[in-house]
Amino acid sequence: RNDEKILVVIGRPTKQKGVFALMEAMKLVLKTNRNVRLVVIGDANEQSFRELVEKASFAATSITFTGILDKCSLHKWLSIADIGIIPSYYEQFGFVGVEMMMHGLPIVASNGMGVKNMFENDKNAVIAKIGNRNNPNEYVRNLAKAIVKLLNSPDLCNRLSSEARKTYEDRYSIHDMKENYRALIESLC
Repeated sequence: RNDEKILVVIGRPTKQKGVFALMEAMKLVLKTNRNVRLVVIGDANEQSFRELVEKASFAATSITFTGILDKCSLHKWLSIADIGIIPSYYEQFGFVGVEMMMHGLPIVASNGMGVKNMFENDKNAVIAKIGNRNNPNEYVRNLAKAIVKLLNSPDLCNRLSSEARKTYEDRYSIHDMKENYRALIESLC
């Protein structure tokens, strides 16, 4: 569909990566925004995949699982995506976030460890707070609210897209990363 909004999440689709919470959030999103497709890019073990398919059965026509993709196919998805989602509870370093920023995607990100070091709420992403980890429904509601906020605000999407690209250029370009590593090594000597 031409008016369909593409949401993309990349990485192992597991509970710790927040994909199960995202599936629950999509139930809420689809109640008010029917023209949305969630594309889940990444490989899961057989048990996780079965659980995910079961969780996604409520919206079989609105969720696409691609499995692992080659670099060219991944970049095609990123170039057509309307919103990138990083729902992880924890990331050592968010390469996915860097790729999404490089493509200038408006991003919904968690405030999980590692992820929160890359994104600032309403500057280069909309942050969905995890909240009380003993109450997963809180995070599900926050994810849904953040996604709907972007779906309903083209101006915010445009601003976040521009700021995401600027963050990439200022912090994560090859030149900047090389200089940062050089400075780190020199500080150790």
